[in-house]
Amino acid sequence: ISVAIETTSRRGGVALGAGDRLVEALPFDAARRAATQVIVHLDDLLGRHGLAPAAIQELYLTAGPGSFTGTRIGVTVARTLARALPLVRCVAMPTPVVVAEAACGRAEIEHLAVVLDARQGRIYVTLFERADRRLRAAGPPAVTTVDALLASTPRPLHVTGEGLGYHAVEGRGVIALDESLWLPTVANTWTVGRRLAAAGRFTDPADLAPIYMGKPEAVRLWEQSR
Repeated sequence: ISVAIETTSRRGGVALGAGDRLVEALPFDAARRAATQVIVHLDDLLGRHGLAPAAIQELYLTAGPGSFTGTRIGVTVARTLARALPLVRCVAMPTPVVVAEAACGRAEIEHLAVVLDARQGRIYVTLFERADRRLRAAGPPAVTTVDALLASTPRPLHVTGEGLGYHAVEGRGVIALDESLWLPTVANTWTVGRRLAAAGRFTDPADLAPIYMGKPEAVRLWEQSR
């Protein structure tokens, strides 16, 4: 039995799997970032299928970047479950990997950029390229500008991610995916997590931590004031 948690975007969710089968994905509006919301939905999901938390064997988590508060909540819930259920094995994955999963089935996509808003006119970009029928990260993520992205990437380039709602990523040979694909989904969190678990790519619960694109705004402003 496996569960997945996604809280890094406004479209949160929990999911339940059995073996290689996704049993149910339960999305919810994560605009309200209360940690109790994740627990309540997870408890409801398990209960409807006659399961107790002790039945969980694997836990898959979208770890960010994303909403600062939402990401912290997801990681906190995952850490709590891992402490309460010491035999649970965890998989934590970056949000852009989960977003890119929605595009994997489109064979025409050879190069994909997942774009998140990094504020102050900047974007946080993870590039993917087609390999072995999957889209795999082509390098580490980077904080850059739209102009720099367009000047350094191959064409045609497909783009996706919530950053498209804040930045006009336009240029010759640049194709934006439908807005319905910009956010991570808990179903894709489960799918990617299950694939990584099958490959033995587990995360030590002690190493579960939010992935940030930079220092929190409060920390940055404090350092600037000093």
